[in-house]
Amino acid sequence: NTFRPTLPELFLDYWGYDIRLDVFQHYDAIGLKDNTVFIGYPALEHREDTMHCPGAFSETFANLYEPIWDDGENGTPVNEDNYYAIYCYKMAQIYKDYVKFWEIWNEPDFSFTVNAVESPGVEGNWWEYNPDPCDHAFRAPITHYIRMLRISYEVIKSVDSTAYICTGGLGYPSYLDAILRNTDNPDNGLLTNEFAHTGGAYFDVVSFHSYPHIDNSLRYWNNDIFDFSYTRHSDAALDGFVRLKKQFQEVVERYGYDGITFPEKMYMVTETNLPRRKYGESAGSDEIPRNYLVKAVMACYQENIVQLHPYSLAEIELYYKATDPFQVMGLYEKLSTTPAEKQTPTPSGIAWKSASAFLSNKKYDANLTAALNLPDNVRGGAFTDENGMVSFVLWAMTALDNSERTRAYYTFPANFNLDFVNIKNWNFTETNRQSIVANNEILLTGTPVFIENALIFPEDYLQKERVEAFPNPFQTTLDIEVNLINFGKITLELMDARGVVVNTFIKDEFYAPGLHQFNFSTKNLPVGVYLLTLATESRIKVHRLIKSP
Repeated sequence: NTFRPTLPELFLDYWGYDIRLDVFQHYDAIGLKDNTVFIGYPALEHREDTMHCPGAFSETFANLYEPIWDDGENGTPVNEDNYYAIYCYKMAQIYKDYVKFWEIWNEPDFSFTVNAVESPGVEGNWWEYNPDPCDHAFRAPITHYIRMLRISYEVIKSVDSTAYICTGGLGYPSYLDAILRNTDNPDNGLLTNEFAHTGGAYFDVVSFHSYPHIDNSLRYWNNDIFDFSYTRHSDAALDGFVRLKKQFQEVVERYGYDGITFPEKMYMVTETNLPRRKYGESAGSDEIPRNYLVKAVMACYQENIVQLHPYSLAEIELYYKATDPFQVMGLYEKLSTTPAEKQTPTPSGIAWKSASAFLSNKKYDANLTAALNLPDNVRGGAFTDENGMVSFVLWAMTALDNSERTRAYYTFPANFNLDFVNIKNWNFTETNRQSIVANNEILLTGTPVFIENALIFPEDYLQKERVEAFPNPFQTTLDIEVNLINFGKITLELMDARGVVVNTFIKDEFYAPGLHQFNFSTKNLPVGVYLLTLATESRIKVHRLIKSP
């Protein structure tokens, strides 16, 4: 229910500062709230012409060190000679009602060297040496970036005191350490009366990016084989995501932002995902990003991360043409010129929609989660809504390289008073499928499921096996209920009057005992008589149906 666009100065300066106002009003009208906007990127005439790195111009603004305020000499309280300050002021005036989080730059620490990840003691490491402008894409000293944080903090909050200032999608805790140990003093970040605070004083939120397929989360050095061993599955990716957040948190707490010495910082993730295709040694499949995104949502609840933005809204290239992992990491396939409702969501996009639909307006409950007594091979959490109703997201931990296949069995503790539960799969927003099963050794896989208390359940549960379909006659859709008395594989097919299979809805899939509900499209079937067959491991049941004009 939120979004992360951008408002670069080079764009607003050329087209006019209100060019996107109607778009942001549209975001608001369709329910997108507390939006995050990343900012920066000066117009050419406002760009610093200094080469802090020989042969490479600075990417940031000129005149950053002009005074921020001028007491209204030019009609605004901001000094118009400070290009970044006046940009922040004019932009915040127009968009303040539609933006809650202002992210300063995007990936200012995008690194060209290993210094970002070197350990203390190594020459040039960012923990002890300020990042060299030649090391990273910002191409300017760390003090310039802190100066931008300071200007943003002072100017934007003067317009909207409820706004939050965020670091810009950081990738390296060492860069955050440099922000926190330096002031914006161009003289090596030294503390003086004019530069009395280090960078931590000028932001509220640590915004960072997490890409487990490129940050070594999915491999480790194995001395037994003197090579890397790989763990390319969604729970290893989740562990890397959480580990990176904790590393950033350790940095800010080391500088006193622990809620005791100084206020705690908030955290948000403005880019994360995994690719749908495998390239070289990287992870890649439809299943791994689909499962990872839902699990990352859970981690955000558990780690107090306030926003999560998948990369990206739509894929950059067609799946079969893609040559790079980042081209196939979208919630939608590559957009076409057809109407919006005709665009195709990826499995990741469908899972994201399902997680959003299930968890909207619910709060994570750490105490109830602890009371689940989850075994070591099961992960997830408990949630409550405004009426006190409890729901759950659970899955079996993945462990095999290049595989999301795993299973575990779980029974809710007796004190939860759950006789039957309603289980919704990752794609329930598309299929309308759900199952009502007894709270007895519930089968979980590596794909998270969404679970609620079943307020109603079949009276003939475990008494007879049946399949029913409605409406009958049907037209464009068919709702099917299957009641199973044993755990096992089922096949659900539709045959025409001659006995020819025209649609296989389910083929040899495992289902637990209980009532399972499905919804299938039948709009392409011709009018006529059909036979719905349910084949279990012990019997076949047939149901006669009619499709009407």
